[in-house]
Amino acid sequence: PHEQLPEIYRSADRFVQSSLHEAQGMAALEAAFCGLPLAGSAVGVLPELGAAVPPGDASALAAALRAPAPRPPPPNEPLTAQFSLAAATARFIRLYNALG
Repeated sequence: PHEQLPEIYRSADRFVQSSLHEAQGMAALEAAFCGLPLAGSAVGVLPELGAAVPPGDASALAAALRAPAPRPPPPNEPLTAQFSLAAATARFIRLYNALG
């Protein structure tokens, strides 16, 4: 269940996401908000939150995973607000309206 996700995230040592494409990356945001160090492809929001490597570069990802990864400080309120579901929805609506 969704309410157990924070406990599951916090039990991990690191969050890794090796996507080729991501719009926003809710799983990466959830992991960051739970205090996990992040590593993965430089897509979506991950470059703003953790160690980002070129998509598809397995060697760079392996190097990022070998590097020390201290837990980040808890996210501050502006960061939380910037990536909230409401903020993401508003950005999609603005984009949709600009295209229409």
